[in-house]
Amino acid sequence: MDSLIRVEMDGKYGYVHQDGSMMIEPKYDDAKLFYQEKVVAIKENGEWGFIDRNGKMVIEPMYDEVYGYHEGLAAARTNGKWGYIGELGNWVIEPKYDNALSFAEGFAAVAIGDKWTYIDKEGNFLTEPKFHTTLHFSEGLALVAVEKADGYKIGYINQTGEMVIEPIFTSGTNFKKNGARVQLGEKWGYINNKGEFLIEAKYHRLEGFYEDLFVVVRDYQENKWGLVDNRGNVVIEPQFELIESFNYELGTVKLNNQYGLIDKSGNILVEPQFDEIDAYSSPGYLRVKVQDKYGYMDIQGKIIIKPRYDAVGIFNEGLAAVKVNNQWGFVNEEEQWVIKPQYDEVKGFSNGLSPVKVDDKWGYIDKTGKKVL
Repeated sequence: MDSLIRVEMDGKYGYVHQDGSMMIEPKYDDAKLFYQEKVVAIKENGEWGFIDRNGKMVIEPMYDEVYGYHEGLAAARTNGKWGYIGELGNWVIEPKYDNALSFAEGFAAVAIGDKWTYIDKEGNFLTEPKFHTTLHFSEGLALVAVEKADGYKIGYINQTGEMVIEPIFTSGTNFKKNGARVQLGEKWGYINNKGEFLIEAKYHRLEGFYEDLFVVVRDYQENKWGLVDNRGNVVIEPQFELIESFNYELGTVKLNNQYGLIDKSGNILVEPQFDEIDAYSSPGYLRVKVQDKYGYMDIQGKIIIKPRYDAVGIFNEGLAAVKVNNQWGFVNEEEQWVIKPQYDEVKGFSNGLSPVKVDDKWGYIDKTGKKVL
């Protein structure tokens, strides 16, 4: 299925093909992203409706707010109440809820007043509305908060509404791979779907790192960061000032105010030597800063774009946006100029196109610098 790219021109939204050719003229006040859906939500005159991939209006704008379709139904709000519509815009579940979430695993969380519960696709309550907060079902369990004598506590219910993990936690997450992170008092641990601790609740911080590994901080005052696996075994003793994860089984570490790279086994791949490492700026590349200049290295730690530019933007599809003397252009992986600095702002390439700004006007260029929109 052809991917359609949302574009904005003069405050209006539409969609183009990957080659930049116009598919749906920018004419909507707002529009949601097209992934692989058959329809997408658009906004006209303050109301939301849906169009198909050809731009045909499938459901006329009539809703105050909508979410995307999940399991064949979309949450929609009208006159201050939420319900669920089918693919033709018909109300499958009438709008009568004060708040609502999308369906997941056959159930959706809805609120009556400030109390939450779940409904099935016929609108039947799983329990009476009694929860303070809820998350969607994941792996057959849903996080719920109930009021106790010492405040709100987190537990988990199953798809019959039974509380299968007692509400004793101060915070928690959805289940993923048969486990969930939970906070007991001020300390975090990790439980299985029976509520048994796999990682004892003894860490001030416990966050996902990669697959079955977690970043942990044992004590905020000491502030040393390490890694443990999903059975609580120490992989890296807490020793760093910071550990942040990203893809490619790598992580950034901070030591003595300098940043480097480690792999998932804790081996140092790049010694801490940079003032900054941005692991999320571009797929496959890491933005680095040395003093006041920026560049890029690859995920093996090899410098690709030397840190000598005033700023660098997105590095994607073989071209990196770089700024020199207040103007933006693009260089390739050999650091050769492909599009010389001439733009006031750029967004970086995606599907062969990059938004660029000159004299307060935005347009799109291809990878040769030719203006296409």
